[in-house]
Amino acid sequence: MQTLLIHHGTSPLGQALAIYFSQLGFQVIVLDCHDEQGYAMVAKTPQIRYWSYHPNHAQAFSQVAQDLTFQFGKLDGLLLLPPQEKHARPLNQAEDTDLLQQLNRYVLKPFQLIQSLRPLLQQTQGNTVLLLPQASYAHEQALIQPCLGALASFSHCFQCDTTPLAVNSISLSAEDFVTPSPSAIANLQAMLQTMLSNQHQLQGQHFTLRREPALMNG
Repeated sequence: MQTLLIHHGTSPLGQALAIYFSQLGFQVIVLDCHDEQGYAMVAKTPQIRYWSYHPNHAQAFSQVAQDLTFQFGKLDGLLLLPPQEKHARPLNQAEDTDLLQQLNRYVLKPFQLIQSLRPLLQQTQGNTVLLLPQASYAHEQALIQPCLGALASFSHCFQCDTTPLAVNSISLSAEDFVTPSPSAIANLQAMLQTMLSNQHQLQGQHFTLRREPALMNG
């Protein structure tokens, strides 16, 4: 059985992905700090595991890695979703005062988790996929891509060996993180299934899912 960890998986989109992959036979672990939503999800779908952690605890990710090693001994895939923040601004609207928060949200926190889980991912050559809210195409190229480049640079500088990790990313509409459309869920599920089952063929790729316009009735 393949083991999949979904960070910030209690969001509507995260829950849809967790249920989907659990139905495919994955052992799905949702890692988040929203306990009420997490335990409610497990009550509805018992095959999903929910692990709670404190996002500001210095050793939180190291403890997650230890628990995964003890209980499963491997990790086949890692999905990184952005945290649920009602007032978080899109990258293209960030002011200077938001910059550190944006870097922490999209670069430093994912890097810390990836680094903590690196040994487990290397055992299976597991794939890591970041899901990012997209701005306009121009801002996506100007702001998201440098963040991903910084993440890759940090990983290269701090890694202790030369075993590569497959780190890919998908950006989709910010609305789809809150109220995911059926088409977005279906397209994302298909893309992720391919990415998680073809670790050796995809590495450092970035994909964009465009939100389809709503159909007008009448």
